[in-house]
Amino acid sequence: MPSKSIGHPKKCYVRLNILQKAMLCEMARVQASMRDVRALQEWATRAFDLPQLPSKSTIHEILKSEAKYRNLPEEYNGRMKFGSPEFEEIDRALVGEFDVMSAQVPTLTDYGLRYRSKLFVDTNFESVPNEKKPGFSKGWAYRFRKRNKEKRHL
Repeated sequence: MPSKSIGHPKKCYVRLNILQKAMLCEMARVQASMRDVRALQEWATRAFDLPQLPSKSTIHEILKSEAKYRNLPEEYNGRMKFGSPEFEEIDRALVGEFDVMSAQVPTLTDYGLRYRSKLFVDTNFESVPNEKKPGFSKGWAYRFRKRNKEKRHL
């Protein structure tokens, strides 16, 4: 008879995006009754259709950094975290470069995307320190295409 292993349920983490964090801070600021962490947990679970309550430490950390979430520009809707200005500038420049290049090169593999991106950044962004430049890994290429809604091959 096979033994049944009693396993623990898989841990589920709740991760809010920037817009949801801003809404949570706004709700806590507007409604004084919502300053209670438990009430905010329940409100966030209902409002954002979360699988479980966000932890008390999550709510506390969001409220502690409330100033960061005030007056957010539209470009942060749906994002999970803030990006560095240098990285955002490089990303926009690469998108423009690949729009121009798409007439010359019908398809671009991930390797080609990474190689051409590295060359472009090294020649056009010499003043940016290497720590602020993207890593140009396979994961970077995937996220770059996803961020810019690119297809697998341009």
